[in-house]
Amino acid sequence: MDMSKYKAMFVSETTEHLQAMNQNLLLIEQDPSHPEAIHSVFRSAHSIKGMAASMGYDPIRDLAHALEDLIDDFRQGARPVSVEAMNLIFQGIDLLEGMVREAAEGKPFSLPVEELVAKIRAYRTGSPAAAPEAQEEKPRTEPLTAELPEEPAPSLPAAAPGAPAANYTIKVVISRQAAAPSVRGLILFKRLSELGRVVTSRPTLEQVKSNQFLDDPAGLAVELDLQSAASREELLKVLNSLADVQGFEITEHRGQPAPAAAPAAEAAEERPAAEASHDPFAAAVPLPQTVRVRTRILDQFINAVGEMILVKSELRELGKRQPVPGLDQSLDRLERLVRDFHELVMGIRLMPLDSVVQRLPRTVRDLAQDQKKQVRFEIQGKEIELDRAILEQLGDPLLHLLRNAVSHGIESPEERQRAGKDPTGAIVMQAFRERDMVLIEIRDDGRGMDPFQLKEVAVEKQLVRPEEAEALSDEDALQLIFLPGFSTAREVGLVSGRGVGMDVVRSSVEGVGGFVSLASAINSGTAITLHLPRTISIINVLLIRLNQEVFALPISKVLKTVEILEHQIRRNQKQQYYVDRQELIPMQDLRPFLNLPQKNHRSAPYPALIVEVQKRKHALLVDEFVGQEEAFIRPLGKPLERISGLSGVTMLGDGRIVFVLDTLGLI
Repeated sequence: MDMSKYKAMFVSETTEHLQAMNQNLLLIEQDPSHPEAIHSVFRSAHSIKGMAASMGYDPIRDLAHALEDLIDDFRQGARPVSVEAMNLIFQGIDLLEGMVREAAEGKPFSLPVEELVAKIRAYRTGSPAAAPEAQEEKPRTEPLTAELPEEPAPSLPAAAPGAPAANYTIKVVISRQAAAPSVRGLILFKRLSELGRVVTSRPTLEQVKSNQFLDDPAGLAVELDLQSAASREELLKVLNSLADVQGFEITEHRGQPAPAAAPAAEAAEERPAAEASHDPFAAAVPLPQTVRVRTRILDQFINAVGEMILVKSELRELGKRQPVPGLDQSLDRLERLVRDFHELVMGIRLMPLDSVVQRLPRTVRDLAQDQKKQVRFEIQGKEIELDRAILEQLGDPLLHLLRNAVSHGIESPEERQRAGKDPTGAIVMQAFRERDMVLIEIRDDGRGMDPFQLKEVAVEKQLVRPEEAEALSDEDALQLIFLPGFSTAREVGLVSGRGVGMDVVRSSVEGVGGFVSLASAINSGTAITLHLPRTISIINVLLIRLNQEVFALPISKVLKTVEILEHQIRRNQKQQYYVDRQELIPMQDLRPFLNLPQKNHRSAPYPALIVEVQKRKHALLVDEFVGQEEAFIRPLGKPLERISGLSGVTMLGDGRIVFVLDTLGLI
């Protein structure tokens, strides 16, 4: 059987198991007696071992087996959870992740698995704590409700040539929670056929391929009649290696003829209709209700929706020029359908933040341990959903922020104690919604940022001139950390001192239509917030006119539109302010930001957009509000993508190309 077609499923499921192991190991570090976490890690290692054995990935199987044995020592109370053991397990997970990547890319395994397996075995044999006496494994005869044996049988020699064949009836129950029961069934057939001849089965192989199984209280059952010279111990070894198995029974018919080889499907046809109602497939398990979809197809979906929106706008414009009876009603209906389709597609594209942040607790743990710091890390709001395209850009920014929080924010335990703080520092990542934006805040209770020190570093690195630094307010001085090349680290290390990081964070966030805000206080900590749109590509925009040009602005970036009268304007030297309920908002003409010629004379009322950038409000003067429109935003190609203040381009129904403005890049 060609197993290569199951590689994608193996990679996906193994990756999920490895992520679960990372999360549960962090729980075990906090509470070494956490039984559920220990058992979960053991079962994940057991499943990876079985899946790798089925795929023929021996290095992955061997390392997973070694980890399973070490974790089983914790489970059985044979040894306490120690820092050394946990580090070995974490190293093993890292190697497994690397080998899974190699398997996904079709590369040969190249990582030093044997070395780590030897270390694990040496640790287990060198420092056992009241290790239990070895027990001889008994043949498997437990009822089907029992769990799969946790400790697999040792490697056994193959049956001697010419050994008399025995007839076995083997019943295996697969978990109903298995991601792909039919694949599990096919692997079962393959592994048993390597030991002998599968004479017949209930259900047949074809029925298993169609996801049909015998219904059993414990799960999804398969019965096979096997003719083999293999011993019972060899059968146990194979069955123990299979993933998602709830239990099994082995019945030996040594000296008895094998059961009839008639396929179950043909036997069912020969039975009377009255008996057919008792066919075990009458309650066959339905096909899975979910499917895996390639992300490329989702991107094609969103492009198709965008094109439909453009066509709808074109038809609307044509209808204005040449009225057709009933066209407006049909277009209204089309608009509702396109909107519904858009919402469905975006619902598919939305993914929980958890899919990106799963590995971050492990990263914080490793970094804190490397720097001999004590850190408690908490993630809140992991269920918040964002567009997949935005999530793809968040990995590096979040990693940079957490590295900075651990390296620069959290003090050493001794320094924290001298300051009257808990020796264990706290870092919290919290995601929440605000209007149609998603905010991700990373805050720590560390040393905070000193604006004076930031100015000194910026001048020392020649990023700003001394007089410019002197003129900066404390709030503006905090923004210096976003300058390319800025770093307060005195020594270059693995994660700091190289002058890269916060500028990458800002660029990545702005690249998806968001922005970054920052707050910090000396000895109280720092909070950095990423302000992100929930979705991209198809958004509602406000159309504005400047001179004879039309521009678009995402409505999510506009607090409100106003028409400013003369009595609402206050002047202070060269700056004008719009008075909005006793709040002074700076007024700025939008033309200079776009290098457009300014008008010599304007008369009230003055149309203006009220926007908020870096928590500061601005009143941006325009010539005219053209209207609102649902727009399909396309990225700018080279060299336009380098122009500050432009975030994309869209097309109106009349065929005009309109640039989409980014207020953060303009002001």
